[in-house]
Formats: sequence, structure tokens, C-alpha cells
Amino acid sequence: MLYSTAAFTWIAGHSGVVGVTIETNAVIDGVCYSAVFFRSPAARVVFGVTFFLIFYVDILLIFIFCYGRILVTIRRQASVIRISP
Repeated sequence: MLYSTAAFTWIAGHSGVVGVTIETNAVIDGVCYSAVFFRSPAARVVFGVTFFLIFYVDILLIFIFCYGRILVTIRRQASVIRISP
């Protein structure tokens, strides 16, 4: 689980940053601006919602799922220990 989470984080992070940076950058007066110039306001909203869902909600759900599995395992082990003489 640890390795898959680490791999997902790296892959999702890089693909999200590269995809957005390439499409939304511009050089104005010798200064490079990235993730600023979206083609439409709808694109900016879609990016914001997607970013929130992937990097906040998804990570929170993974944490809740994994922590729940840990708690289930601990309860199962605790019930086995109480039953045995």
C-alpha cells in the first residue's frame, strides 16, 4: 500500500503539473507566467474542481479507507485474544 500510494502521488502530481503548465503558460515582457492563462473561465473552474477532488478528497478517502482497515484488523486480533484461555 505504501509503494502504490507513493507511485500514485508522483505520477498524478507530475501529470497534473505538466499538463496544466504546458497549456496555460505565456511569456510577457520577459517574464514566464505558468498556470495563469486558461483558455476560458470554464477551464479554470474545471481545473480547480479537479485539483481539489484529486489532491484533497481522494487523499482523504485513501486515508480513511486505510485507517479503517487497520482498525478492523486490531479489533479482530483483540477479539481473538479475549476468547482464547
